[in-house]
Amino acid sequence: MKKLVLFAAACAALLLGAAAATASGTAGSSKPVLGKPTVIMRFLEVQTGMTATAPLSQRPTFGERFWFHSDFYKWNGTRRGAHLGHANASGVVLPAETMEVTGVASLPGGTITVVGQEGMQRGSTLAVVGGTGVYATARGEVVIQPLGGDESKSADVVRLWI
Repeated sequence: MKKLVLFAAACAALLLGAAAATASGTAGSSKPVLGKPTVIMRFLEVQTGMTATAPLSQRPTFGERFWFHSDFYKWNGTRRGAHLGHANASGVVLPAETMEVTGVASLPGGTITVVGQEGMQRGSTLAVVGGTGVYATARGEVVIQPLGGDESKSADVVRLWI
């Protein structure tokens, strides 16, 4: 169950972190995903809420659902900086300890939508499939890396081609 909670935190962080990071790059017209990303964001994700259709003390089984809420923060050295945004995500447990994840991150300038199927392992990568506002044509990925032994915090990197 501990692995699932860590995985859920990572997924939620990924979904919310896309917009809450310190952005570098500029928004432009829709272009094919080639070469270097036009926007790279790095931020701290802190999971602040989680609920499930089954008791969290039991190992999840096929079809169970999870819901997550996370907040995003700038990095201030090695400490939490200013609040950047938040994310909401949901997941459905699939066979072979896999979870299908869908989420939306609310960031300065718009939202980012993330989807993917992830195994219950340390760290994950999800696809950015769209958004709103300055992220309306965004495509890319979110890489979520849990921090230390704290399952509620992760370092997120968002790479976008806008």
